[in-house]
Amino acid sequence: MAIVYHVSAMARSIAAKLLRWYDAHGRDLPWRKTRDPYRILVSEIMLQQTQVSRGLIFYDRWLKQFPNWYKLSIATNSQVIRAWAGLGYNRRALMLRDIAGQVVATGIPTTEARWHELKGIGPYTSAAISAFALRQRTLPIDTNIRRVLGRLLFGTTYPQPTIDEKIQRNIDLVLPTRGRFYDVPQAIFDLATTHCTTVPSCATCPMLSVCPSAPKFLSGR
Repeated sequence: MAIVYHVSAMARSIAAKLLRWYDAHGRDLPWRKTRDPYRILVSEIMLQQTQVSRGLIFYDRWLKQFPNWYKLSIATNSQVIRAWAGLGYNRRALMLRDIAGQVVATGIPTTEARWHELKGIGPYTSAAISAFALRQRTLPIDTNIRRVLGRLLFGTTYPQPTIDEKIQRNIDLVLPTRGRFYDVPQAIFDLATTHCTTVPSCATCPMLSVCPSAPKFLSGR
């Protein structure tokens, strides 16, 4: 019982620090103001290999032309590629159109597992939609999440993908069971772009007091 309480208290403490900072300094992004799984999927696919600043330009433009699953599902290859032009990796646009077709045919998934069953949706994207649209308690792990949590939870200064399974097994250390657990990944994304970069700014990081990696970086080890 004591161990369970300690883990829960740790998650609440970490989440509280992250969310306080996020509420004051988080990025104002349009896809964070919706729970529409279509709009969230569009943002996730766009940002896979595109900087946020560039994604912002194309996001609204895309939604004006393809505002929902059905409109996108009936688009031709040329229409989709023209709308995507400038973002690169055109196969992402075609894949997004094909996912829309699957959703129109079978309905909008309501669980992470069902999202993952769609062709073109991987573990990260299915978790991201589940967290941000469905507000389910799950952790989408990408490069940013891996870097922050590898350092914050385990003291690994330069985490590799092999740590992902360990992070998933220990999500109770960072995601509280109640409250805004769905905003914690968003806070981590922003922390990864402002402080916990490849070469981190530990001295000004809001997680300095609880991060076991910070002393290593600050001492130059």
